[in-house]
Amino acid sequence: MKKKSFLSSVFFLAIAVVIFSSKRFEKNDENDNESDEQKIELEQEIFFHGLSLSEYDTLSVKIVSGDILPNVLKRANVDALVANQVATLALKYINPAEIQPGQWVRIFIPKSDSQPKFAVMEVHPAKKVIFHLRDSLYVYQEIKEIATFQRSAGAVIHNSLYQDLVNQGVPAAVVVKLADLYAWSIDFFKIQPNDSIKLIFEQKVVDDTLVMGTGKILAAVLYHNNKPHYGFYYKSSDGKVDGYYNEEAEALKSFFLKAPLNFFKITSRYNLRRFHPVLKTTKPHLGTDYAAPHGTPIMTTADGVIEAMGYTAGNGNYVKVKHNQTYSTQYLHMSKFKSGLKVGSRVRQGDIIGFVGSTGLATGPHVCYRFWKNGKQVDPLAIDLPVSKPMDDMYKEAYLKSIKHTKIKLDNYRIERVQDADSKPLTAVTPKS
Repeated sequence: MKKKSFLSSVFFLAIAVVIFSSKRFEKNDENDNESDEQKIELEQEIFFHGLSLSEYDTLSVKIVSGDILPNVLKRANVDALVANQVATLALKYINPAEIQPGQWVRIFIPKSDSQPKFAVMEVHPAKKVIFHLRDSLYVYQEIKEIATFQRSAGAVIHNSLYQDLVNQGVPAAVVVKLADLYAWSIDFFKIQPNDSIKLIFEQKVVDDTLVMGTGKILAAVLYHNNKPHYGFYYKSSDGKVDGYYNEEAEALKSFFLKAPLNFFKITSRYNLRRFHPVLKTTKPHLGTDYAAPHGTPIMTTADGVIEAMGYTAGNGNYVKVKHNQTYSTQYLHMSKFKSGLKVGSRVRQGDIIGFVGSTGLATGPHVCYRFWKNGKQVDPLAIDLPVSKPMDDMYKEAYLKSIKHTKIKLDNYRIERVQDADSKPLTAVTPKS
């Protein structure tokens, strides 16, 4: 009841302000010319979440690393008992993981006294939580609608796929997802200047302008050596088909990833007569070396079970994964393992199992990727690897029909070049249908 009473008071106060303003404008003809923009600014200046700023002093408290909500409120002179009680009530609306350094809590203090009465926390642009700090304590939230749009973008490769897409305004998180999409079919190290990429992805916004994040990549085409490599996301109505497929309904996902890293450089391939850079002698190199910055996540290339992990003088920190009766893989020279893993742990394709380092006999940060087939080490880049199960015929017709319009949209999208660092992102945004 007190909450309703408070809201009613705010409502009548707002009416009073409007009536007073109307009388004032009738008496002052020169104010009749005040622009709509100025009126909007005046309203925003006076009211904040229904509170008249003319009646309150405000204090903004910044959340720092390690903060918990009661401590934030206490720093604004909120009574300790009240802070603890409303923080408990707020658990209904705020996941503790949503409280991040850099966020602000705005405190409203009546000018008639010095005791905080309200607090407002913007969890993110679409969610604000309001705390009533006096009398009957309560907490509620205001939620704005998050709209999902389809955004088209593209780039001609000059430097790297990552950098050229980021230069076009594509979020870094989307570029990483793109690497995941093509992880089974494209060796990104082989991408050449003047190759190009086009994609359509979901972007989430609030109030038509504030970007809240990204969703799925809906479609992409990578032109490598003038050959298009399409990928379309598709989920069947019964949910049994869910993944990325090419224009012929063939799955992009294979049994093995192309490499254990998203972005890398091959510095040494499988070679039975390689000169070892540390031992200074010729000996077989039964793996493929992928160089990457120290700490880069290393992924298992297929589902399996960890059958060995540990440290040796030559291998450094290593993990070996058994995928089935035929295939096993091993990952060497890690700086460290991902926490929680042990012999017997089950891992899924793409799971992080460790991080790039230079432990053991290594001259620099890289992962040596070794591959066994029927108990014999082989070159994974030189053999035919097993493929995933193709799309069932019963789904193909619906799939091909669903991608027809999207493929035309991709093919017709014109990539424009960024001229310099100050150029605006060259992308198109259309509402999600």
